[in-house]
Amino acid sequence: TATKAAVCGFTDAATAVDGLSSTLKAYGMEAESAESIANQMLIAQNKGNTTFGELAGSIGKVAPTASALNLSTEELFSSLAVLTANGIQTSESVSVLKAAFSSITQPTTEAAEAAEALGIEFNADTLASKGLKGFLGDVRTAISNLNPTIGSLLTKQDELTEKLKKTKKGSDAYKELSKELKKTNSDLQTLTSASDGSVNQFATLFGSVEALNAMLILSSGQGMS
Repeated sequence: TATKAAVCGFTDAATAVDGLSSTLKAYGMEAESAESIANQMLIAQNKGNTTFGELAGSIGKVAPTASALNLSTEELFSSLAVLTANGIQTSESVSVLKAAFSSITQPTTEAAEAAEALGIEFNADTLASKGLKGFLGDVRTAISNLNPTIGSLLTKQDELTEKLKKTKKGSDAYKELSKELKKTNSDLQTLTSASDGSVNQFATLFGSVEALNAMLILSSGQGMS
């Protein structure tokens, strides 16, 4: 399986073995699941802006944390596909996911206080009961309520994503929509980084502004899809 995946994933068999075995061990899976994991990694490669080799080389850093939160491998690899498709490099995507997931697993005192102040249930049990989509949706709603400007950008982000789905790839209209979506994402990141203290509390939840922005990308219309 690793040999075949290496051919499709622009890497060597040893790297493929490392990525597959790291994921299998983290999730307590048997070797029979290798083909399923390889397929998920290749789909992430094709849907995102990454390669099987890049994923294999870094997945071991985040898979154990994702597994501890009972996130499925599908959720893990689709999250990496979304983040890399939005211009975040594979290694950085892995780092921000690990930071965010670690914060949920073991929230700091500051994160716990911020969650209480923001009225958010921020813990592994809530994530398990609501799922990753529901959990991030709550965070997105709370941020929108705190800052209407950010809320309007999040809404615009969703609208542009929906329009892109219905527009022919490669067309002038598609290129213009992609350009506008990229600018909206950039404006959102800038505003989040420079926002007031109440919104910055969300960065405290996830460990950094970068991790917060990654969570906003995942909770966008494109991310949910």
